Amino acid sequence: MVLKERVAGFDVGKKCPKSMLNGPCGGVNNGMCEVEGQCVWVRVYAKLKSEDNLDEFTKVRLPR
Repeated sequence: MVLKERVAGFDVGKKCPKSMLNGPCGGVNNGMCEVEGQCVWVRVYAKLKSEDNLDEFTKVRLPR
């Protein structure tokens, strides 16, 4: 099952290997995903912070 949810222009459902929809899991270390590459949620947070839009980061996203 592929979850589709765009946050700050990132397709987090596809970019996160664990399909996390509401922020990073516990496997993030220094911005890096324990599975592969940089955590998409770290990138989302950085982008929203630069846009002064962190309210978007705290939204709860329900699975579809």
